[in-house]
Amino acid sequence: MAGISQGFRGFVEFGSVRALCCVPGAQHRMPRNLDVPEPISNQLGDINYADNVQFPTLSLPLVPMISPNTFWSTGTLQAWFFTRTSDDISAISAGITFADSADATGLGRWLITQPKGAGFRLQSSYGDNLGFIASFNGIDIDPASAAGLPATGLAGTPLEYDSVAFGGDLNGTGIIGFTLDYSTNLTPCPEMNGTLRPTEHNAGKPTAQLVLQTNHGGPLDDNAAGTIVAGGVTFNLPRLVCLNPVDRDQQAARVVRSYTYRCFALPDGSDNGPLYLS
Repeated sequence: MAGISQGFRGFVEFGSVRALCCVPGAQHRMPRNLDVPEPISNQLGDINYADNVQFPTLSLPLVPMISPNTFWSTGTLQAWFFTRTSDDISAISAGITFADSADATGLGRWLITQPKGAGFRLQSSYGDNLGFIASFNGIDIDPASAAGLPATGLAGTPLEYDSVAFGGDLNGTGIIGFTLDYSTNLTPCPEMNGTLRPTEHNAGKPTAQLVLQTNHGGPLDDNAAGTIVAGGVTFNLPRLVCLNPVDRDQQAARVVRSYTYRCFALPDGSDNGPLYLS
């Protein structure tokens, strides 16, 4: 069933915190964003172009682990995606080193500067490992400051589906698989600073969505509340509203129903939002 493939030389570091990434899938992207004007002329085809806004993004299928030096903790995830100061989340001050190989800096290793957590996907199902795809947006890349290749592997035990427990209204509903998506809705700061890079990214209103595959029963009632405990980290869902309560598909043998829930915050004046950790 499940399996985790690791890169031979590739690695990711968040300052002193190292993490394993599944392959294929770990991606660093910073494409050129060309502005191509279209003046009227007698020339067939585009002629002129200029570079426009550019910044690095990371999509990292990280491996949650039981390890003495792991990112998988309430404190780390809280700092990356949830804690807000003046309505914004903080950048990871040490940056993120991304390497696809043992090649020299500037070719196979980059330091992504001032990255902020853009969101994540938490997922698992019966017989599968606990999946966690984390996304980050940075300001720029600094090859010269990228960390060198680690001398040793990262000890620890990857978390599997048996590390997941459901609480509240999610308990006893026959869940055989789930996908939880969360976004901080980052946007580049529009201040003009004389470069193509943004000065920072700013977090917007957080949003979350939960998809459940169930073995029996119908959808949860509106405003149901539940928890997903994964490897000791508790994800709290204070209000769930089903978007497709009457969707059905004819299937062979066992009937599995899939319900999609939009996550809402409680109207209690708190800063917890539609998803929070405890």
